[in-house]
Amino acid sequence: MTAQPLFAPHPVLAGLGAARSTLAQLHQTPLAGLSANELAGAVSDAHRLVAQAESVAMLLTVEAEKRDVARSQGATSTAAMIAGAFGGDRAAAAKELKVAQQLQTSAPLTQKAMAQGQVSREQAELITKTMTTLPKTVTDAEREAAETTLVSDAQSLTLKDLSRRALRIADVFAEPPVVDQIEGDALIARDKAAWRKTTFWMLDQGDGTVKGGFVIPEAHADMLRTPLEAIAAPRRDALKHGAPGNELGSIDDGTGDSTRTYPEKMGHAFLELITHIPADRLPTSGGVGATVTVNLDYTQLVSGIGAATLSTGTRIPVEQARMTACNHHILPMVFAGKPFPLELGHDARLFSRAQRIALAARDGGCAFPGCDRPPPWCEGHHAKNPWAQGGETNLDEGILLCARHHHTIHHHGWDVHLDHHNQPWFTPPASIDPQRKPRQNTRWKPPKQTTD
Repeated sequence: MTAQPLFAPHPVLAGLGAARSTLAQLHQTPLAGLSANELAGAVSDAHRLVAQAESVAMLLTVEAEKRDVARSQGATSTAAMIAGAFGGDRAAAAKELKVAQQLQTSAPLTQKAMAQGQVSREQAELITKTMTTLPKTVTDAEREAAETTLVSDAQSLTLKDLSRRALRIADVFAEPPVVDQIEGDALIARDKAAWRKTTFWMLDQGDGTVKGGFVIPEAHADMLRTPLEAIAAPRRDALKHGAPGNELGSIDDGTGDSTRTYPEKMGHAFLELITHIPADRLPTSGGVGATVTVNLDYTQLVSGIGAATLSTGTRIPVEQARMTACNHHILPMVFAGKPFPLELGHDARLFSRAQRIALAARDGGCAFPGCDRPPPWCEGHHAKNPWAQGGETNLDEGILLCARHHHTIHHHGWDVHLDHHNQPWFTPPASIDPQRKPRQNTRWKPPKQTTD
């Protein structure tokens, strides 16, 4: 007869033991019986489970710090105790402790959402940082509204889009002029910090190659990345003649077959970029190519207050946008309530360079739900009617799609329509969603405030 323990384990210990045992068993379970939809859902659930586990770890870490448990374990700090217990990094553990403490004190709604698997640790960290940097004049009710909005937005935005949304979170409790001022001040502070961190280094490796690295502001990175991605874009043959044996010609054609990794493509594109200075000689991809637009409202251009948006989605201070447009051959796109004359009708089959630039400003890249391909990787698609069936090459009929999703639209039963705001919506085939509920790319774009 097996002896029963005198005392039941603490619920936390019992729960952790049961969770670890269950997860260990899952590794022994065959996955072949899962349908595609079930597997997609399981992937999502597994990542939510990770967030919940990290939430528990944070909770325990803060409690251990409060009780100074590290000392009783012979460690110099809580971070050192964590690093020693599971082969971690002390600096990373110290950062985790700091984030966990801020989460408890400054973002209780976010902590609850993470405990329920609704936001990831990275999202929680971003939201917490946003809450700690809100102006001191913000009331408790306004803080709650801001945090609630960010937690809700985190359900559908990528981490980068959520970061951009967070910069403008004041719009939930303030009028546009105040929001512009707050966002502009935050961007100026961030830009100054980025300049202080800016570095560049190169090291001759003695074998005919030089390696290097840099830390640069996001806007300048976009100015570099945009032409590189234009050169390395799928279905482009510009690199075919650059190396012996034509190795550089194996460009991804959009079908997923590629013999080179993304870093390799970008590395080769960097070589191409160097050989094509000045910028006006850079090769383009379908019209957008190496063109970066700065999109801003006319009133902001005049006042110098607020933020502008690069076609890559990066937000920069209006004053920097003014200088950038003057000095770096970047196209300013000023919104003042009047549409661009970008209608070509049925005479032209391909979208013009000006149209594609306008589409890039609207869509931000591939418009397909969940896709983050940038504008230079995209092609113009006639969303209402195919050109061969009478469709017109007009701005209100076009959307940007990467090569893979352009293929998906034409061959896999997806329907596309533009709503009354000229925003694209995608309806999946019944094989993916029996209810055929329309979907939209949820990348966050700041509202355009136009003046008639």
